[in-house]
Amino acid sequence: IYLDSYVLITVNGQLEAYGTIDQPINIQPFSSSWAYIIFNNSSSTLRYVNISRGGGLPEIYNTALLVNNSNLSLENSNIWNSRQPGNAIKASNSTLSLVNSEIGADSRWPNPLFPGMSYAAGIDLTGGEIYVENTNFKNLNFGVYSHQLNNQWPKIKIKNLSLANFINVYNPCFSTRIVPIRS
Repeated sequence: IYLDSYVLITVNGQLEAYGTIDQPINIQPFSSSWAYIIFNNSSSTLRYVNISRGGGLPEIYNTALLVNNSNLSLENSNIWNSRQPGNAIKASNSTLSLVNSEIGADSRWPNPLFPGMSYAAGIDLTGGEIYVENTNFKNLNFGVYSHQLNNQWPKIKIKNLSLANFINVYNPCFSTRIVPIRS
């Protein structure tokens, strides 16, 4: 799927995108970048989907996937080279699941020198919860950057994840609540 600059896809319901290991679904721009996919009050699954160079609307959101009040599952999928500074996924009050996936970029944005400075995160999470299993983060300032929503930190659950899954990442997780899940 090739998208023009500034094109965005809005999902107000359900999106089921099922590629295969031999025939993944590729979402990429015709030229430099495209806008983003926004999930609103959605329940969606992306399996074997490769998303590259999203986040081309910097004045609005620097993200490839914008997830609001939704459930989103990514399995065996990649989000690569989202516009920096920015995020591969920006989620608010949502439930995310990432299994056997990869989020990152060819090169890393400079490390933030002080709070509030621009940064590149794999996932920018406000409230909600996330489950991450056997997923790699590469060339980012933060793997998961989380914020409180109504004085509640997001719940972050991990399985088969260690520092080895954060390749050239300045800070794997900026949060206060991480729950490892034992196999």
